[in-house]
Amino acid sequence: MSIATRFPTAFDTIVVGAGTAGAVVTGRLAAGISERTLLLEAGPDYRPTDSGRWPHDLLHATSAALWSHDWGFTGEFGGQVIHFNRARVVGGYSAHNAGAVVFGSRVDYDGWAAAGNADWSARELMPLFASAWKQLRALACLAGLARLAVPSGCASTLLGMILAGAGACVSE
Repeated sequence: MSIATRFPTAFDTIVVGAGTAGAVVTGRLAAGISERTLLLEAGPDYRPTDSGRWPHDLLHATSAALWSHDWGFTGEFGGQVIHFNRARVVGGYSAHNAGAVVFGSRVDYDGWAAAGNADWSARELMPLFASAWKQLRALACLAGLARLAVPSGCASTLLGMILAGAGACVSE
């Protein structure tokens, strides 16, 4: 049987890109509904990490897999070429194993709240950030990465307050 005859000929929703967001959106759309949802990804699906199919450079952060599954997108600024690393693989850029947690600026959140966006101030978002950090910290503990080095003077910043609120083990 050919691949063309194994799949439906029509879909109600098509999501392009099986990166972090695309996979989650598709999962949410497909959960418990009768509509046909298709997730398209140009890159390979290596299956679970213990399948033995994953390339070494995607599994180990020290190898910095920035180019093996990259689309090759570039731009230019001030005469310099800028590479926009994006992964062509199921899992998207998060599969590069080089992600970072970035919390926005307190000034931005407070500015959004001042502009009329209720519940968007840094103070109101703090419990959500702390909850997310707790979950990330639990994963880091499992991986043996629970001790976090925070730059000196960081304790008064938004990140410092999130870490403290989440009970993170922090060393300055």
